[in-house]
Amino acid sequence: MTLPLQALSYRGVFLCFDAEVTSNQLWHTHYSPYQSFIHNKIKQLKAEGLGYRKIAKRLNEENIKTSRGNNFYPSSVYSVLKKKKIRDERLNKEFEKKISEFWFEYNND
Repeated sequence: MTLPLQALSYRGVFLCFDAEVTSNQLWHTHYSPYQSFIHNKIKQLKAEGLGYRKIAKRLNEENIKTSRGNNFYPSSVYSVLKKKKIRDERLNKEFEKKISEFWFEYNND
């Protein structure tokens, strides 16, 4: 989105420029404490060398449910890791700031 900004007004003279702002800080999805717990538990089990199938089996044996209250499957274990990675990449992405050339506008009123 480009918005014309008037930074300086002095006796009918305006210093103008366009600024383009792109941000990932306008809306955040909330990661609940339980979702963090599940993600950390899966990461820990993955670091121990377990595969998705064994992680799902272990979580179900420990009666740990998904954030929606369902049993774990290998695909849901993979999904937790994948979605957290995508979320972190989106929130940590840097955007280039763009400011156009400056120009003066004169108002003879």
